[in-house]
Order: sequence, then structure tokens, then C-alpha cells
Amino acid sequence: GLGNPGEKYETTRHNVGFITADLLADAFDTELSLKGMLCLYNTIRVNGEKILVVKPQTYMNLSGDCVGQLARYYKVANEDILIIDNIKVLANPDPVRLQMNMVASCQKGNLKLEVNGKTVEVGKNDIFVCPPNSVVDIIEFSSDFTCVALCVTNHGMQNILRSHINVWNRAMYVDKVSVIRMTSEEMLFYAKFTELVRLCLDEERMEHSSWNPYRREIVETLLKTALLALCNAFTTEVADVAKNNSSTYDIFDRFLVMLQQNEVKHKPVEFFAQQLCITPKYLSIVCKRHSNKTAIEWITEYTLSDITYYLRSTNKSIKEISGILGFSNTSFFGKYVREHFKMSPLKYRMSLRGNSINK
Repeated sequence: GLGNPGEKYETTRHNVGFITADLLADAFDTELSLKGMLCLYNTIRVNGEKILVVKPQTYMNLSGDCVGQLARYYKVANEDILIIDNIKVLANPDPVRLQMNMVASCQKGNLKLEVNGKTVEVGKNDIFVCPPNSVVDIIEFSSDFTCVALCVTNHGMQNILRSHINVWNRAMYVDKVSVIRMTSEEMLFYAKFTELVRLCLDEERMEHSSWNPYRREIVETLLKTALLALCNAFTTEVADVAKNNSSTYDIFDRFLVMLQQNEVKHKPVEFFAQQLCITPKYLSIVCKRHSNKTAIEWITEYTLSDITYYLRSTNKSIKEISGILGFSNTSFFGKYVREHFKMSPLKYRMSLRGNSINK
């Protein structure tokens, strides 16, 4: 249940989540008295099923930090894809910090919102895009506003776009594209695409389908098709706008290009800073300024994408992959994979090649 900690918020409307969690716990004669992982929590049993009831003790727009810790502790399956039928659900007295990349297509009506303090207006046939860690505050929307949002984690985006990821990153962090204008025909494509993805993510309907063993591949192929079309729209959009010639934008853009083009991404920040003729500290400052992520976080993101690709899509041995990706030995490679994916390279490979996809 979402809410804000503190007495002054106890009876306010945006603490309905806290109130509901407390009522649920009371109904099962339980107190949310356990502390840890940035929350108060406890478990109840409903029809024999163990249910975790949680009240994050971060403020509402940071509740994702608490959920992330819980997911890692309880080994909740990673969900790279999420569909929100109407982003009006994000309307909240407080701004919301997004945890995933968002691509939202507006079928009708209009919406006004603030993204990181900048006012953005979205209308019919517009596609609104936004990277993770953006603070979104919905100001107003028309009564007929209808919009479907596709949310993808950075990990999912990297794995889907692969060699085209720089187009997305440049649009998000350098050109700071927020809205793309589409034609009615193009919007029809995105509507059909969303329905296909929704169908593939429906485990009950797909369980007995002949497509079921290949749902992961089908979803990723659909996503890649739509995202590549969107990337092409990005390049067209920014071609019509004067580029920001700030030296720091140029440094950040060149850093992203280097990361994409280097076969070995797993290198220290000093390596990339030297190529750019700047200090490692300044490179991290530039990255943080334009993307809210440090240079090492970008390096890690690209490295993890390569690890996922080689383990899932090639038959190379663990030793071969560790060498290709620049790790000094398989022991260090295994430690790195376990640190980030919470399992050994072999188990991660097996999970990637499984027949199921997370809903």
C-alpha cells in the first residue's frame, strides 16, 4: 500500500494505500510490525497462499526503491515489460518518479504534465516518451483522454534494441525528446502492436497455444519492430530542430557512442575519459548531469546487456564469453554475474533459455 510516512499525512487522500494495508492486516489479526528494506511489513495467509503486506517508508515517489529491495530479497521474477492501460492512474497529489522507460500512445483527448519541471502537452496521435528516474506530475487531462503506456526496463531496452540502443539513449538524454507527432495510420500500427504484446503477456490465454514456447522471442521481436520505428521517428524529429551544441552534451553523446562501438565495455571509467581527453571525475559529472546516472552505471548497463546477449543467443562457453567481454578470468566473470543477476552464469543462461516469459 502506497503512502507517505508521518503523522501529517495519516488521514490524507494519498495515504489510502497505507490505510488499506492496515485494514487488511487487521482483518487477519496481524500487525505490520516487521522493519527492514525501507518498509513496515508482515505476511498473511489467504486461502492457503502467503501474501506479503507492505507499507514503504520512503515517500511515495521513491517507493520503487523499497519494492526493488523486496523483489531482490524474495527473488521475485524480473519484469522487463509492463502495459498500463491508462496513465491517468499516475495522477497523484505528489509527483511520481518512474522506474522504467515509458512509451505512451494517446488515442484521444489531451494531457498536460510536468516532466522534471518541464511542461509537456500530449494530444491525439502523440507518443509521449520518458526515461527512468524522471519525475512526472500530471497536471490535468480531458475527460475523454485515452492512452496506453508501454513500460520497459533499461535492461529490457538494451536487450531488445542492441546495436540501435544509442538512438534511444541520444533521444532521451541528449536531444531530450518528449513527444513525437504521429499520423492516424502510424497510431493504428501502435494500437495493433500493443494488442499483440498484451496477448503474448497473457499467460492464461497463451498456456495452451502453439506459440507459448516462443513467447519471449515473439514479444521481443514485436517490441524491436515498434521501437525501431520510433527510433526512426526520433531521427526525423531532431533533424528539424537545432542541435544543442553544448560541450557537455557533445561529451556525453561521444561517450555513449564509444560504449556502443567498443566490443569490450567492461573497462574502467578512466579508459573512456582518456579517450575523451577529460578526467574520470568530470566524465561522471557530465553523465550525472544529463542522465542522472554515473559513467560507471552506464558502463555496467552496457556490459550486462552484452552478457545477456552472449549467454542467451550464442553457444560459446562461459570461458569464451568472459574472454570476449574483457574479464580477466572465469572466476571474476562469475562473481560479476552473480552480483548483478543473483545467480551463476550457467543458471542465468538456463533461465534466459527457458520457455516462459514474465507477465
